[in-house]
Amino acid sequence: MKKKLSCVLLIDDDAPTNFLNRLVLEESCCTERIHVAQSGQAVLMRLPSGRGWRLRASGVGIGLAESIYLGEEGRQRRTEQIVLVGQIPVEGAIVKWALTRMEG
Repeated sequence: MKKKLSCVLLIDDDAPTNFLNRLVLEESCCTERIHVAQSGQAVLMRLPSGRGWRLRASGVGIGLAESIYLGEEGRQRRTEQIVLVGQIPVEGAIVKWALTRMEG
């Protein structure tokens, strides 16, 4: 049995392309989760129930990075964290973000 990817992040400005890519990934069963970023400015996190959260940002890009969760009693597990990335010019930068609850 082939090992699945833990997560795939789709970043595209074209919603139909993201839809088709997601469909292919779901049918191939090659990943545990699929996140879609809208123009690199948003990420949607969904729970198995269908509920979830949308993080939007302007002034930076949004991505995912591997991380380690340190749980109770020192337990560790692999996870991903959302990262905001960008260049900060000498004169500074303005970053705006919003976290919105999504009902499934």
